[in-house]
Amino acid sequence: MGATAIRVTEISKEYMIDYSHTNSFKELVMRKLFPGSQNNIKSRKNILAPDNLSFEVKKGEVLGIIGKNGAGKSTLLKVLSGITRPTSGKIEIFGRMSSILDIGVGFHPELTGRENIYLSGELNGLNRNEIRKRMGEIIDFSGVEKFIDTPVKYYSSGMFLRLAFSVFTGIDSDILLLDEVMSVGDAEFQLKSSRKLQSMFGQGKTVILVSHIPADIVKLCTRAIVLEDGKIVEEGIPGKIISEYMEGTILNSIDIPKEQTTDKTNKTKEEAQNTLETVETLQEEPLKTRSMVFWDNLSTAPGNDYFRLTGVQIRSENSVPGEIMYIDERLILEIFYWKKNESDIIDVGFFLYHFGNMILASNSILEEPSISLHSNSGRFCAKTWIPENLLNDTVYSLDIQFIKDKSELLLNLTDVIYFKMNQSKDPLPVSLKKYINEFPGSIRLSLKWEINNADN
Repeated sequence: MGATAIRVTEISKEYMIDYSHTNSFKELVMRKLFPGSQNNIKSRKNILAPDNLSFEVKKGEVLGIIGKNGAGKSTLLKVLSGITRPTSGKIEIFGRMSSILDIGVGFHPELTGRENIYLSGELNGLNRNEIRKRMGEIIDFSGVEKFIDTPVKYYSSGMFLRLAFSVFTGIDSDILLLDEVMSVGDAEFQLKSSRKLQSMFGQGKTVILVSHIPADIVKLCTRAIVLEDGKIVEEGIPGKIISEYMEGTILNSIDIPKEQTTDKTNKTKEEAQNTLETVETLQEEPLKTRSMVFWDNLSTAPGNDYFRLTGVQIRSENSVPGEIMYIDERLILEIFYWKKNESDIIDVGFFLYHFGNMILASNSILEEPSISLHSNSGRFCAKTWIPENLLNDTVYSLDIQFIKDKSELLLNLTDVIYFKMNQSKDPLPVSLKKYINEFPGSIRLSLKWEINNADN
């Protein structure tokens, strides 16, 4: 992987957004009757996406691109594929390239599936003989062989997408441009598509993949870049880049203004158990950037007339709530709730998520004998421990679940708290610390390793 497959030099694509007027009849009349009105004032804005962008992709490299909507990801692929011309800059492509930027583009609804395979293949530079050789493989992969000679206008949306994706994967190209293609079809076909793409990547093809799914970038790519306002703001190893990008996105979206932080967030667990005068989570603003959240009013707390969740907090075993938590410290999760009836058996569980992916789950219902056979009513605190050296230094979210009498789901509350784990306080050698700080993923298990000479 040394030769260059794609070289992009200072490319920009300029767009002009005109806010001055609309094309409605009302706006037209207003401009004619009142030429000096506000409606006649021109308001235009020029934007660049991409904006003076330069990078190279080596042959055999799989480059992942991620960023917010409007960052210029799709426009970049359109420029590279020749669909649109850049305003300035230079693009050099070394090899045969094909792109799938909008699945099904070029398909004609009146033509059969087989006829559309020929049409799409020719649009992508294949001749009839090449298409004929690949026809059986394309049809077999799509799974729509029973309907291949039926006009595609009668296909379901899933069948249409499967056939379109199969045509693309049947084209033998050196360079592939993919824009949000990993969500094509049902779960079975998505798995099949992922395996197909991985096999293509392993054949030395050069790939640029745009996706909003972080797992796709980490799993499939060898390098990743983050685009923001048409510029590259981060570049490097996919695991590290995606982790930092997602962490920043989550923290920015759920950040709490300073005026919402009160002394009540520093209550100890004893205070939390003895009083409900704590920070109330508003129904309009359910996400809070902190490791604890409480409801100060039973009537508005999550639950019903027989059960209410009153608080959740997570902390290091040797610290108070709200303090920094480190990866080499054992965590305590405490869940406070109220129940009305003595006879009700309430089991408590949680689901731990990392960027939308569940990584850990537990429920007191699994305990034998059950620890939830409470013989009275009132307020309770369910407590569990998360081992040290399990979680990574990243951001996690936590869902809470309550089950009554081991069968009835009382409450399943998502994203109750968000919390951040931090790197160990213990000093590390410079070389080791450099590596560990870039350790990707949702967990970081401390495992025992042995390395022995196999020749002895």
